[in-house]
Amino acid sequence: MEKEITDKNYDLIFKMASETFRHKMLDFLGIDAPEIEKILPVELPAIEANIKKTDFIFQLIDKSILHLEFQADYSREDTYRFLTYDIRLYKKYRQKIRTVVIYIKDTLPTAHQIAAGSITYQTETISMHEYDGDQICAGERDKITKGQEPDQLKLIFLPLMKSTRSAAEQAKTAIQLVKQSNLSGEQVTSLISAIIVLADKILSEADIDNIWEEISMLKVIQFAEEKGIAKGKAKGKAEGKAEGKAEGKAEGKAEGMQDIIYKQLLFKFKNIPVECKEQLEKQEQEKLEIIGLKIMEMQSLEELKEYLT
Repeated sequence: MEKEITDKNYDLIFKMASETFRHKMLDFLGIDAPEIEKILPVELPAIEANIKKTDFIFQLIDKSILHLEFQADYSREDTYRFLTYDIRLYKKYRQKIRTVVIYIKDTLPTAHQIAAGSITYQTETISMHEYDGDQICAGERDKITKGQEPDQLKLIFLPLMKSTRSAAEQAKTAIQLVKQSNLSGEQVTSLISAIIVLADKILSEADIDNIWEEISMLKVIQFAEEKGIAKGKAKGKAEGKAEGKAEGKAEGKAEGMQDIIYKQLLFKFKNIPVECKEQLEKQEQEKLEIIGLKIMEMQSLEELKEYLT
C-alpha cells in the first residue's frame, strides 16, 4: 500500500479497534483458545532495523501469548519475520506463544514451518476466503433495516472476506452499514476504526481516495497534511513566488487539519460551540496534531477546551 496509516494514528486506532473486538474475535475466527485477558504492546526492542511491528498480540487468561498476523500475500521471508518476532516476544514474557496467520480475501493458506535442526517453528493458518462476504453483507444489511443490532465482528472483517465486490467497495459498504445502525456514537467510531485497521492491509492509494469521505475523520493527521499540502501548493503556484509556495503549503496544511479535526469533533460530540471552532482555527500545526491524537480519548468538550487555551 502506497499510503499507510502513520504510526501515531495507527497506535490510536489500533487501541480502539482491539478493545472493540477482542472478546469475540477468537470465536469468530474459529480459534480454540482460552479467553483473552489483555492486549500486549506490539512494538518490542528491535534486533533488526527492518523488523516491523506485528499485527495483534494478546495475553490469554492462562498467561500464554496469542500472536495474530493478517497477510494479503506470503513469502518465505514472512515466516522468518514471524519467528524473529516470536523469539523477541518469548524473551520478554517467557510464556508459551501461539502464532496464527490469517490470510485475507482470495489469498490461499500456505504452510509456515521452519525445521533447522534444534530450531523448529510452526504457525497455524486461517483463510478468510471461507467466509462468503456477499451473503454476510446481505444478512447484516437486513438486520439494520429492521432496526436490529448488527454482528459487529462480521462488519469489521467484511472487506477481508471472499466477495464479488472489491475490498474497497466492501469497506465502504461496511462503514455505511455501521453508520446506519442503531449503535452508539462511540461504538460507531470504534467499529469504523477497526474496519480501517484491518482493511489497510489490502487497500491501495486509489481505494483510499475512493472511500475518503467515509474515513477522513479517522486518519486525522496524515491525510489532513497531504490534502493541506496539495492545497498549499496550489495557492503558492497561483502567487508565483517561492515565499507564496512555502506560506501556502504551511497554511493549507493547517487548514486541512482544522477541517478534518472539526468534522471529527462534530461526529463525536454532535454540537460544537462557535467559540470552540474559532479557537480551533487559531491553533498551530503542532497543537492540531496533539488534538487529533487526543480526540478519541476525550469524554467531554471541557477536555477539548484545555487544548484550545
